[in-house]
Amino acid sequence: MSPLRPGLLRLGAGVGSDSNVEIDHYLGACDRRILPLNHALSVYGLMGVTSSKVNFRGGGGSVSDTGLSYGIGADIGVGRAATIGVEWVSLMRPSGYELNALSVLAKFRF
Repeated sequence: MSPLRPGLLRLGAGVGSDSNVEIDHYLGACDRRILPLNHALSVYGLMGVTSSKVNFRGGGGSVSDTGLSYGIGADIGVGRAATIGVEWVSLMRPSGYELNALSVLAKFRF
């Protein structure tokens, strides 16, 4: 694996909410630096920028914001063309709220 994977793009939409706050959507671009530990296991760090729109229930309106995003993750190779992994990302902190994501990933190369 190369230590640099240029240009990751992320797009997401809200499917749930926390109390009176709901994520409408987010769009982020980041850089990923990979540290291979052996032929099957690697860890990585992410850093970039994310833009989001957050809705407030009960007539509270909405806010759009852009900020720094960063995270860490790990991938384990499963065969020649697939990996599984886990990743935590702090997407941003719009107007005093934290947007974090914890993901379990399956990646396939064609």
